[in-house]
Amino acid sequence: MARHYGAEENSGLPGPGTHSIDAWGPRRPRSGLDHAMESSIAHAIHRIPHGRFLLTAAYDGRRTGVLVDWVQQCATNPPMVMIAIARGSPVAALIRDSRVFALCQVSADDKLLEKKFSTAPAQGDDPFFSILTTIAPSGSPIVQRAVAFLDCELIRHVDLESDCGLYVGMVRHGGVLNGQSG
Repeated sequence: MARHYGAEENSGLPGPGTHSIDAWGPRRPRSGLDHAMESSIAHAIHRIPHGRFLLTAAYDGRRTGVLVDWVQQCATNPPMVMIAIARGSPVAALIRDSRVFALCQVSADDKLLEKKFSTAPAQGDDPFFSILTTIAPSGSPIVQRAVAFLDCELIRHVDLESDCGLYVGMVRHGGVLNGQSG
């Protein structure tokens, strides 16, 4: 007898307090992983290509940025990228209000940007003070020492019920800076 998943008896969505079943078997709650499995998963995930990016946004006279590692192209036509941002990051509020953001690819060994953007700035401080910037068409800051930049319109925000939220942006402008090619 064939089963038709998605029919009334099984919508494919878990009910409250239940665990869904997919092709790999029952899903376990997040806390159900033992240390060895968490370590194995972490090693596999770290093999996913990534880089160092400064995510920037500006709105109503305020601007900020944060270093992010989790950036991925998610579509080509139109070009889109997705970024994981730590929950509670000050840049999230500016992205929410402005509906735009910029990504500046930065060198992994850029100590100045690491120092300025690895933690949230104090309330009212401008983390771009003393750093050469230009303004993207969206109004987001672009650091001139970046390797490349993408200027994006926010398309979607996904609450992952984890330590990060996922932001998807359509790339409106971009370029390679400082005469670098690739």
